Amino acid sequence: MTVAPARIGVIGIGLMGHGIAKNIVAKGQPLSFLKRRSAPDAGADLVALGGVELLSAREVAAASDIVILCVTGSPEVESVCFGTDSIVEAARRGLIVIDTSTAEPTSTAALRERFAQHGVEFVDAPLARTPVEAELGDMGCCRLAPAWRAGLVVGDHDGVPRFRQPVDPPLVAEVVVRPASPLVPPAAEGEAAVFADSFMLAASSVETSSEGPAVTLWWRATAAPPADYTIFVHLLDADGNLVAQADGVPNDGLSPTTIWQPGDVVRDVHRFPPGTVLPPGGRVLVGAYRADTGERAPVTLDGAPLPDNAVELGITNSE
Repeated sequence: MTVAPARIGVIGIGLMGHGIAKNIVAKGQPLSFLKRRSAPDAGADLVALGGVELLSAREVAAASDIVILCVTGSPEVESVCFGTDSIVEAARRGLIVIDTSTAEPTSTAALRERFAQHGVEFVDAPLARTPVEAELGDMGCCRLAPAWRAGLVVGDHDGVPRFRQPVDPPLVAEVVVRPASPLVPPAAEGEAAVFADSFMLAASSVETSSEGPAVTLWWRATAAPPADYTIFVHLLDADGNLVAQADGVPNDGLSPTTIWQPGDVVRDVHRFPPGTVLPPGGRVLVGAYRADTGERAPVTLDGAPLPDNAVELGITNSE
């Protein structure tokens, strides 16, 4: 399928915004940009690469299909979105505004509602990494946000849609969004173990096949998790020795706990290496640890802490 390149606007050509804009235009994407008044010399290299400097957020929005905001925080975001000569003055159905700033959740929610009245999709997508990676074109952004459409190809991964821009050179950004209908975990008996007082293991299964053992976990968020957690899945023998492990960010990295909100349900599959055999009398333990410190998340069941902050799962053989 051939799709015309999306016209992209960047508002804020600072430490992060400059690198993002440079890589957009260098890879052949039509680019317009708005720089800060305090940086009169910024953007000359972008113009040399083919970018177009404009004088207001309204002009950038009018010239773009997607507008990326790289400003400081909520006051600046609100100003470029709904202030004088702002994005809303060029709002029309199908426009996408992606906010990469460190914004207040209440402000983001209010902006999303206001833009929706104009047919504009407002996506909260805080950035990962540093200005160094921005200049190298090795950035990432990820945020649960309303679903969307035109000019992007919609894929699906275990019930979580992924939107990719179908252009060559590579995509500029990737956003993880909530499915239109919330996922529903299988029914489970007994109380659910609670992790970090913010998410629970609503259901789970351990199965074996010719491809090796696989563990499917269904997480339900009851609050916003306090940290970025990696899930560990350990296979132990009858003596408690580690046989194999399958650690990873939930949903193959698509649903980090930092973007979970109350009510979210995430299906999370962990596969042991091919050839792994469940040992007689073995156990599977599941837990979570902070990506930055390695500290395990506290785990409770019926209010009581579990040993080693881990849940033991039953094993079902299904060759």
